[in-house]
Amino acid sequence: MTNIRTTIASVVAFGSAVLCSGAYAASVTQPGETAGLNLATPLPVGIYLESTQSDGGWRGVDDSKTDWTVAIPALAWATPWTFLGGRFEGYVAAPELSWGIPAAPGTTAGGLVGRNFIDMYVFYANVGLAWDLGNGIGFSTWGGSYLPVNNELRQLGFDTYIPNWRNSIAWTGGGWTVAVNTILGFPMNDLSEFHLGKALPDYFNADGAVWRTIDKWEVGVVAFGSSDISGTDAPGYRKQSQIAVGGLVGYEFTGITTQVYMTHDVYTQNYFNVDGSKSYETRVWGRFTIPLWTAPMEEKPLK
Repeated sequence: MTNIRTTIASVVAFGSAVLCSGAYAASVTQPGETAGLNLATPLPVGIYLESTQSDGGWRGVDDSKTDWTVAIPALAWATPWTFLGGRFEGYVAAPELSWGIPAAPGTTAGGLVGRNFIDMYVFYANVGLAWDLGNGIGFSTWGGSYLPVNNELRQLGFDTYIPNWRNSIAWTGGGWTVAVNTILGFPMNDLSEFHLGKALPDYFNADGAVWRTIDKWEVGVVAFGSSDISGTDAPGYRKQSQIAVGGLVGYEFTGITTQVYMTHDVYTQNYFNVDGSKSYETRVWGRFTIPLWTAPMEEKPLK
């Protein structure tokens, strides 16, 4: 299967369900959003449309479950330009978020808690270089940032500038692919409007997968982890971390590539449901990619 569908899934994602508590924080980049993607290998020159969907996020028990659905339309441009042997590539995305946050049982919540809403989350843009190092090994490095769009999520500190540094490495051979993507985020929020100071921590995510390509099919396993790496000014703040695993299936149609996977937390620290019990998330993911334009391949002269 081509690596076209691997283009953009990393570009935007969303905070965890525990954001309804100011005492905790979480990775702004949704943990697991790049799991199952080879983002290291350079793309063919062209422009690509990709939509990444994520549904569930089921944290909670009974009628106190938090869930959200996201749709991330994005554009990728693999340029014809290179530097030090690496191809320049760039991505932009403008996701939509449908989010429901229940109030704790027996309480009346204000603000965002206890509500359902649909909103543009943030805007994201980045640029980077991707190298084919030979022997099936690819590597890429990216710099970019989330950008504020003045939405309701500013009350949680998410509508702000959040620079990202992203690196990916992958190996392909014999029908197998092994890919690892890492993300460092550095929120620059200053919530003086709400007298909260720094509400989000710096964070580190690692998403990985191993899969086998058989004809037009892909089958494999995914895993990801995330961790706060700095503190916040929120009273009672505790660092959060998690590890999740799941299964992956992909299929390539004519001109369209697709991928579906499902993950479940096997370890969490300081993720809690609204009733105070420890939280383990289950989430379903889906992606499709359509090449809008690709550069014609150069014809080699006959010898």
